[in-house]
Amino acid sequence: MNKSTRIFLSGLCATLVAASHQIQAESITLEPSKDNSMFEEADESNGQGTYLFAGQTAPRNNSARRRALLQFDLNGQIPAGAVIESVSLELSMNKTITGNQAMTLHRLAKDWGEGASDASGQEGRGTAAQAGDVTWTHTFYSDQFWSTVGGDYEPTPSATQSVAGGTVSSPVVYTWSDKGMVADVQSWIEAPETNFGWILIGLEGVTSAKRFYSREHTVAAQRPQLTITFSTPGAGWAGYLIREDGRSVDTDGWIGIVDVANAPWIYNYTLDNYLYAPEENINEAGGWLWVSK
Repeated sequence: MNKSTRIFLSGLCATLVAASHQIQAESITLEPSKDNSMFEEADESNGQGTYLFAGQTAPRNNSARRRALLQFDLNGQIPAGAVIESVSLELSMNKTITGNQAMTLHRLAKDWGEGASDASGQEGRGTAAQAGDVTWTHTFYSDQFWSTVGGDYEPTPSATQSVAGGTVSSPVVYTWSDKGMVADVQSWIEAPETNFGWILIGLEGVTSAKRFYSREHTVAAQRPQLTITFSTPGAGWAGYLIREDGRSVDTDGWIGIVDVANAPWIYNYTLDNYLYAPEENINEAGGWLWVSK
């Protein structure tokens, strides 16, 4: 074993370095900055309504499609350079005439609006769009349009959830959470100008309509909630558990096996948009320095 390797392995009893030198995980929960529904029949919207709609109505209601849109303002909420670990969206469903149906969440490709429209009654038919409202054909009523009627969005879902029952007296919370949503939020942090939010689409071609509470609902706990967990690398060294394994050092599975047989070190690793390089003066825990790529 050469000298450099012996220096590094002098910390075989290693423990994690001080918490101030480790990546710090945090979570935030946000309500939408805007939400709305699109109604297939005409230039209808529901910008200020209590409810959001997605899916297809029954034949007695023209078998018409509805799609819900939500956007969350991330500006100033998550520090630059943060790594998104998990994302989950909770929606409180309170009315349906169908059973269990898959509902997909897609990343939107264009900006859209929430105007002053406010449907009456059960809100299921929407109401006449007002200036700045999104509709089935408009991104902002009445002079800006989708390239494709029904919305411009990524065809591959960011997440899918099965949604069954729920009533006004007993609403049920459903959660969408998948790696696609993590990728979406990470990209929005890095390029805020691309954050147009998501569109929620129910099973179309059959009766599948579901009604959810919107951000205008009077009960805060039943409004849409987006929870984001992220890590922020600290300004210093990151040490991880190590052990001797022949010619290698194991950093506890976090970075992987590093071959140290041929010192001096010339190795570095990239993970989650950060470059990790060995500490120049090895400490007893084994150190890594992170820098943004």
